Amino acid sequence: MKEDSQGMLEQEILSQEGAIEMEYTWPAGASYEKFLLALKEGKIIGSKCKNCNTVSVPPWLFCERCQSPTEDWPEVPDQGEVRAFTIIRKPMRHQPLEPPFAIALIRLDGTDTDFVHIIRGEHLSGLNPGVKVKAVWALDKKPDIFAILGFRPCANTGLEKW
Repeated sequence: MKEDSQGMLEQEILSQEGAIEMEYTWPAGASYEKFLLALKEGKIIGSKCKNCNTVSVPPWLFCERCQSPTEDWPEVPDQGEVRAFTIIRKPMRHQPLEPPFAIALIRLDGTDTDFVHIIRGEHLSGLNPGVKVKAVWALDKKPDIFAILGFRPCANTGLEKW
């Protein structure tokens, strides 16, 4: 350890590179199965809490906020607002597509929780929280999260190119 110009101790942070690869399959469960089947039909559903009215996407059997059982499964719009994101520029194994793309938290209109998905486009450097985005659906939809190919910025954002 050594001291910097202000007398603070500097310590080198040690790290080790590595990779863990693990393939696995898990059952979708009751709420996520409904969600996946809705995606196959070109719809996004959430769960709505009767106690506090929170709408969650993807849906949960119990409310994330008050832990009450959820019984309603409302369809929600396939557009919303970017809340946070990170741009992926380096290709790595197991990525869903070739970079560049963004992984984003998207608050779909009419919901109270953030939904994680991909944003594609040529102008990712101009992406900011608050940008409106819309789902781009696969032509051949399966009960899979990639029934939505990704999200793209809505018209009039200046970021429309897919």
